[in-house]
Amino acid sequence: MTSLPGVGAVAEALINHAFEVEEMVEKDGDMEMDIKILPDRASDAKSVLGVAREVSAVMNLPLKDEYKFTTTKESARTTIEFSAKVISDLVGVEFSVEDIKSYLSRVGVLVEGEETLTAHIPAERQDLNIKEDLADEVARLYGYANVPARALLAPVVAPVDHPDFILSNQIREFFARGGFTEVYGYSFTAKGVVEIEKPLASDKAYLRTNLTDWMSATLVSNIKHSLFPKDEVKLFEIGNVFVSEDEEQKRICVAANISLQSVINELKQEFNITELPEIKKIEGGEVVELLLSSLKAKDGAADLSPFIKSDVNYKPVSVYPRIVRDIALFVPAGTASSEVGEMIKQNAGPLLAEGPILFDEFTKPGEDRTSLAYRLAFQASDRTLEDAEVNTLMEKVYKVVKERGWEVR
Repeated sequence: MTSLPGVGAVAEALINHAFEVEEMVEKDGDMEMDIKILPDRASDAKSVLGVAREVSAVMNLPLKDEYKFTTTKESARTTIEFSAKVISDLVGVEFSVEDIKSYLSRVGVLVEGEETLTAHIPAERQDLNIKEDLADEVARLYGYANVPARALLAPVVAPVDHPDFILSNQIREFFARGGFTEVYGYSFTAKGVVEIEKPLASDKAYLRTNLTDWMSATLVSNIKHSLFPKDEVKLFEIGNVFVSEDEEQKRICVAANISLQSVINELKQEFNITELPEIKKIEGGEVVELLLSSLKAKDGAADLSPFIKSDVNYKPVSVYPRIVRDIALFVPAGTASSEVGEMIKQNAGPLLAEGPILFDEFTKPGEDRTSLAYRLAFQASDRTLEDAEVNTLMEKVYKVVKERGWEVR
């Protein structure tokens, strides 16, 4: 019997290969996932059985016979002719005919032939209509992360950047210099002017008319999850809003738990804003929203390369809660706080998600020792940590601290 993967592994597989897992909640001794299905997959995956089939496909796990489905020539909705070379060229990976047949059979597509291949598409898969759709299916089941990165061929005619693109990157450079983080909000919302004909959920039935509403909630959420109450949270978004069925606008929204007046003044000087926008007070801070067209681009393209950290690899964001611990200790006066912090980090173990962050440093006059206090956040990617587990990790840190001759307060 095949052992089933953990719920964290299932969620990660779905995120990497198929859908968006927004939330995982423990309920009645089980884990319940809130999964957002893309509109083009609503016909086959908007059910428990549909999601089970998708998990089977992306993780290559067997289904019970009564839940399997494979198209026949008679039941196929349509057929698509293609070749293994076409799929390989589209994806950028060399696939054999057997590879392609194996991948597509996982999603119920029957493939016949050896050189010229014919795919018989099941009625449930309304999104598979051309050979490029089949290439995308093969690529996602193969794993996008496994597709090698290759430089594109130089274009015959050099592309010309749209003025909004140039201006947007200059704005990104401006906010990055100020320590702001760019965020992306949903275009769909519960209220608005432009209504979605067939919304997937009641809270996504309209196109948004502003950036402020979502940004305000996001600011509050980020402040709530900060390690320290006084941490600066500074966010910005460049996005489209839909003020009527005939008008779409590109806007900028800035929110922070600090005063934004000086930031907006600098923005005005750098981008020649003719009229300063209104800064609104919200729970936890301030927010301001303005039209992108009210800013004037500078000469020359923005250089964002200094803000790119090439040595940082993507790590999935854990859906499980953090456990925060503080450690305070006495060290000989003159001991660098960075040295102490690095020692703590090296011994806190792989579950250390954030920190150690120094939040207090004090030396009493006349004393030859300094008090240092750090905060650490522990988090697992596959489970909810228990206090006992983190206590064990902290005991290891305490032991090393004592071996160095430092005193834990």
